[in-house]
Amino acid sequence: MSTPKTILFRGKTLSNGEHPIMLRIYAGKEYRLSLSMSAKSEQWNAKSGRLKRCAENHEQRNAVLRQVEVKADRIIQDMVLRDKPFSFDEFKEI
Repeated sequence: MSTPKTILFRGKTLSNGEHPIMLRIYAGKEYRLSLSMSAKSEQWNAKSGRLKRCAENHEQRNAVLRQVEVKADRIIQDMVLRDKPFSFDEFKEI
């Protein structure tokens, strides 16, 4: 299982021209969870999975993205410690 990572989902363009920011988890299959945030392609650093400085409120929004990744990683590690197979439904519920 891979570490949770924030991505800009370019497969969908919103009415404002931005793309949704999602949490990507790979556990034999790719799972994506919308984070109710969006950005334009030029505002996104794909390597770091964070917003660039040109994006409005980038510091606050990047802090939220980091918190989401940390929380997701904790949930996954808890599943591993309990010897439970990964369940995306259970992950979303938690």
